[in-house]
Amino acid sequence: MRSFIHFHVTKDARGRTTLVDSNEAVKPEPLPQPVELSLDIQIQRIVERTLATAVQKSKAVSGSAVVMDAKTREILAIASVPTFDPNAPGQAHPMDRKFRAVMDALELGSVLKPFVMACALDRGVVKKDEKLFCEQGHLSVLGQNINDTHAHGWLNLGEILKFSSNICLYKLAQRLGRQGLYDCYQKAGLTRSPGTGFSGEWQGQLNSVDRWHEMRFANLAFGQGVAISPLHMAKAMAILADHGVDKGLYLEKIPNKNKNKKKNDPITSWPIETFGPHLQFVKPWVADHMAELMAGVVEPGGTGRLAAVENIDVAGKTGTAQKFSPITRTYSQRVASFAGFAPAHDPRLVVVVVLDEPAVRPAYGGVLAGPVFSEIVDQCLHYLNASGQLAVK
Repeated sequence: MRSFIHFHVTKDARGRTTLVDSNEAVKPEPLPQPVELSLDIQIQRIVERTLATAVQKSKAVSGSAVVMDAKTREILAIASVPTFDPNAPGQAHPMDRKFRAVMDALELGSVLKPFVMACALDRGVVKKDEKLFCEQGHLSVLGQNINDTHAHGWLNLGEILKFSSNICLYKLAQRLGRQGLYDCYQKAGLTRSPGTGFSGEWQGQLNSVDRWHEMRFANLAFGQGVAISPLHMAKAMAILADHGVDKGLYLEKIPNKNKNKKKNDPITSWPIETFGPHLQFVKPWVADHMAELMAGVVEPGGTGRLAAVENIDVAGKTGTAQKFSPITRTYSQRVASFAGFAPAHDPRLVVVVVLDEPAVRPAYGGVLAGPVFSEIVDQCLHYLNASGQLAVK
């Protein structure tokens, strides 16, 4: 037998619903709480302006950029070029209305190499001081070729990242095994939604292991064949920047984030995403060591040397990926990217820059996206320091 509870309601002069309790006291309907976004208007302006200039100079079809707080995982800026006037959306081309940083599904290439190397270190299949033979830049796999941009012999892990060797990353992936590589990308959050709640947010895509032939396995080892968005990349890079911990990401500003902060407690001080069984991507020492190795990418001689920032140590990785065309059915275009964080020794900002189909050559991520990363980091840190929000040394 069902029982029913009856409530008396009325409306006030402004049309708001009010609840009348048993003693005729009127209780106004609770007002919705204000929502404060984490976006910083000054950082957003810096990113939009810098990205628009880069897209124009590189003659790219489009560009995306994301800036995150490395500690809180709040999104400070997120930009997409070309853009449109939201007051007159009907006057813009449909592709200009696409929020590319969130919706694009791109193969970003070598920016994923640090994650494969981190998983190899974490599982103990390679040692910190070990060297691998990079086959002088050429390796044949079942009749097909894997090539590096330069010929190298024996390289340590830092040099493998610095020179971005596809061959040696394939060798690391072989030690992980196919399921190990799949699990690596899954733990890094690349096979699920980043979690902003944006409409049309790309979920990530990676084929199951049983569909990997050997060349596909090799390509996946250096980031080709994993379809992710720039926002995916920013979230994953933030994990490496903060001791290997996945804390999610936030578009809404976190209130009172210092209220319950405990000394030397990098995990429980902040909101943490609890998706699945994997909160810790890799051991803290592995993530910290990867930050050191990625700092070498930006040093003279590294593929990311143009991403360097004066008087600030930064860490990152270049990406130069071939892009598959559904029209020609070939990899005929390029995607240039750079992802990293600064300062390398105590990360405060995570920045990802992606230029899609640049027409200028060479279309290397270090050449085209690296300088954009450098300018965004430099301007953002100066602004944050000047406004008293950070004290970066």
